[in-house]
Amino acid sequence: MDHMSLPTSALIFVALVAGCAASDPHGQRTPEPEDELVILEVAVVEDLQMANHVTFEISLSEPAVPQVICTLDADSDEVHTFVGEQEGQLIAVEGVGLLANEDYSCVASAGERSLDVALQTRPSALEADWTVTGSPEDSQGAYTLFNLFNAGDIQDHKLIIVDPQGRVRFVYRIGATGSGGVAFSALPTQQLLLAGGGDGMHPTLIRWTGEVAEEWPATTTGGVFHHDVEYQPDTDTLATLVTTERETETFPKRSFTGFKIEVRDLGTQAPSWAFDSDQDDLNALLPIFLGDNPLHANAISLLDDTQGPAAFISLRDPDTVVRVDRQDSSISWMLGIGGDFDLIDADGSPLPDADWFFGQHDPELHLDATPPTVLVHDNGTLRPGVPGFSRAVELALDLDEMTATPTWEWTEDGWYETAFGDADALPGGNVLIAQGHCYFCTESTPNRRSAIVEVDREHTGPDAVVWRLDFGEEESGIYRAERVDGCALFHNAKYCQ
Repeated sequence: MDHMSLPTSALIFVALVAGCAASDPHGQRTPEPEDELVILEVAVVEDLQMANHVTFEISLSEPAVPQVICTLDADSDEVHTFVGEQEGQLIAVEGVGLLANEDYSCVASAGERSLDVALQTRPSALEADWTVTGSPEDSQGAYTLFNLFNAGDIQDHKLIIVDPQGRVRFVYRIGATGSGGVAFSALPTQQLLLAGGGDGMHPTLIRWTGEVAEEWPATTTGGVFHHDVEYQPDTDTLATLVTTERETETFPKRSFTGFKIEVRDLGTQAPSWAFDSDQDDLNALLPIFLGDNPLHANAISLLDDTQGPAAFISLRDPDTVVRVDRQDSSISWMLGIGGDFDLIDADGSPLPDADWFFGQHDPELHLDATPPTVLVHDNGTLRPGVPGFSRAVELALDLDEMTATPTWEWTEDGWYETAFGDADALPGGNVLIAQGHCYFCTESTPNRRSAIVEVDREHTGPDAVVWRLDFGEEESGIYRAERVDGCALFHNAKYCQ
């Protein structure tokens, strides 16, 4: 590899070997293998953009698939295994998910040959603006993904992955975005991170090495990508929200922002389905006094339920989740205050309107549950009749009787954020909640900090918190967070037993 062609990398270590044979556990050298495979050279190239990534360039005398195993000197439980992606004589083995500014003892091997390689990762330019409390052993999953931005000046928007102790394992700098609403998800089987939105970030596939694997071109609407992008593994497609320019029907005409869902094939980017917000049922939700973005779509999910293939859309300002039939693009039902469902308690008694969700973000539908449920990050924006508060709430849906029943909720004192946030059900039963603080939103609780909180459903209040990450600066904003299993990322034995 031509090192001069790597402006984001630097050669930091070169090892040469004449072809050492492996030793047995008692320190006795094993017989020379009959083949002529020799590890000629191992060069370690650091990534000047991300201290958690290095490249081991391994030169071999014969084609082989090399691997590198690195053990953290300060913690022998942390053992990374990195494997070459193909057979060859000059193979780059990518080392990802490492801690910055640490010493590792590594062993490069191919066939029966091995070579010790000392590695010292460089210091990171990112200073962690957070603290972690709780017990990592009680949390579910291992790695936490989140986006981080300064809510007043988002010129350096970042995607970050931390381990259970809150230590950085991955940083990808998005750069400037139009808003904090960047969506993301890990695609571990493809070793990719998907991100997009933020009023301008094109749907982008990012390798764990920090390189862009694929980026969508401009929208078909002339608008911008915003708020959400989702991968559909069954069809290998991406679904994303884009803005459209609309105009009122009555005189005097007034322009406002609508939305469209675009679904495209992941490989060819060929369109496979689209939905436009200019529908009679959605137009009925428009208020008399229009704002710039009166529907404010902020999340989508493409799922199949008992009624067939559907798209579920979260409309923040009308406080509504909408089901769209993907076969004919009709509106099947609306969930929320004034919608098609009656809100009742477990005994069947009507509940007050204040118990609905308001200004919600990223509803998570579990349609294969019995009964079907929806988990909502309820911001509580303009909740009627009560002091403002935010919460995570789960509703059980009866699609025959068209009722919704709250079955679980969690909140804490002083939590009221009118923008940002999401709630994810974890496979072990806990819930991960992203509490994004909006310091410039006058309705939000002043002087709070953004936080990521994992709660145990079996408890309430502070006793439910098993793990949390609290940000130090009031202007540190987050939009969402996602937990990924330790066996799915980075091949680190410390988090995958």
